[in-house]
Order: sequence, then C-alpha cells, then structure tokens
Amino acid sequence: MGPIGLGSVASLFLAIAFGQSAEAQRKTPEITVAATDYAFLVLPDMQSGPIVIGFANQGKVNHEVAIGRLKSGATLDEYLKTPPGPQRLVLLDGGTMILIAAPGKTADGKLWVDLVKGATYVVWCNFRDKPDAPQHMLLGMYATFTPR
Repeated sequence: MGPIGLGSVASLFLAIAFGQSAEAQRKTPEITVAATDYAFLVLPDMQSGPIVIGFANQGKVNHEVAIGRLKSGATLDEYLKTPPGPQRLVLLDGGTMILIAAPGKTADGKLWVDLVKGATYVVWCNFRDKPDAPQHMLLGMYATFTPR
C-alpha cells in the first residue's frame, strides 16, 4: 500500500465523523468539478445520495468552488442578483461547502455531500482578481445542477 495523501485522510475523517464506514466511503461515487477562468466546465448528471466532490482549477488565476443548495422557492436569478452577505445566505438551505485551488492545481481536499433528490444546487466562485474587481460569479462563473 502506498502513502496516504492529505485529501484521503480528510475524506476518511469526514466519512467517520458523519457515520459512514470506510467501505461505504470507497463505494461512494466521485466527481471532479473543473474550472477555467470565469467558467465551470459542464457538470455531469448526478444521482441523489452521497457523493465525493473534488476541484481542479485549469485557469490562470485562483478560483474556488463553492456549493450550496437553494431553498425551496428560491431561484438562481434571485441568488445571482442578491448582494453577497447575509441577504444571499438566506437563499440557501444549509451551509456552503468550499474548495480552493491555485492556477493549474487541484484542491488538496474533497467534499463528501449527501445530495437531495430534486433540489437545486448552485456552484460558484466568489473570488475577485483585485479588491475593486467584480466577483468571478458575476463574470459568469456559476452553474447549477439538480440530482436525479
């Protein structure tokens, strides 16, 4: 057996912390969300239930992948038009999960998520290239998906 990476240790810790056995964690589907500058590549169709999500930044600037589930009745348009902060957060059902990667790198860790069937998830990047620049999300760096 080879060395265990930090991401593997973090995934195993999360699996144990949330009551998932190591065997179940190994069987959990895994995807990698890939980003270029100011866009996410097409997300695959996803089933509801547990999934492990990684992040690869294929761009030339720092990016993050933030993932949140919209509350029932909230729309993507409403989310995009709401200023960052508490007003935007109330449109999400639960917390936001984030992975960060430098240009041309893959995030060190991964997220274990239990996707809810039929819910709408938003994927976005809050980063800015400079303090006075617009958020990457406002430049089109967002996507949505709905698990089957």
